[in-house]
Amino acid sequence: MASRPVSLSVLSLSAVVLAFVACSSDDKVIPSAVLGPGQPAVGGGSTSGGDSGTDGGADADATVDAPLGPCLPESSFGLDGAFGGVLAIRGTVSFPAPLPAQRRVEISVVSTAGGNVRSQSFAAAAVSDRFTYRVGGLTVGKYVLRVQADATGNGVVNDPGDYDGYFDGTATGPILNRADAAFVDVVGACVDGVNFGAGVKP
Repeated sequence: MASRPVSLSVLSLSAVVLAFVACSSDDKVIPSAVLGPGQPAVGGGSTSGGDSGTDGGADADATVDAPLGPCLPESSFGLDGAFGGVLAIRGTVSFPAPLPAQRRVEISVVSTAGGNVRSQSFAAAAVSDRFTYRVGGLTVGKYVLRVQADATGNGVVNDPGDYDGYFDGTATGPILNRADAAFVDVVGACVDGVNFGAGVKP
């Protein structure tokens, strides 16, 4: 029995179908945020077009620092996918006294170019007067950092008696106004050792 030749157009169509199946749109999806070792469950994220004084806004999805993976990955709390870049800031925040476990902690970052704000809330995993944080997803630019914590135990972070502070304040001398805060200059590499304190809000 003689074999029939396969036409070139059938082979071309088969190659296109195989290429489409092998490279579906699912292969290009960036995964959602991955928490580092020791990070507690995420309470909620927010984003805002400007600084409203509360450093908050509507909910937003977070993404990982693709494609090479996150730099400076170890932290107690992390905010990833903040501005769509691959750079990060990491440091330690100190409080004047230990914060009880499961109390709310909120990290906010403001881009000085445009005033866009990103923030993320977490539950403290253990009693501690300090924690490490990481803000990822940054591009080259200047950023202002703020940490607030529910020291009074009522579930919110902006009441008198709660902990509040911008970089570069201390636990005993916190910076409570954004206008007085120092900025972190991210030039082209991840920035480590950005330590500061949050003190008692009057």
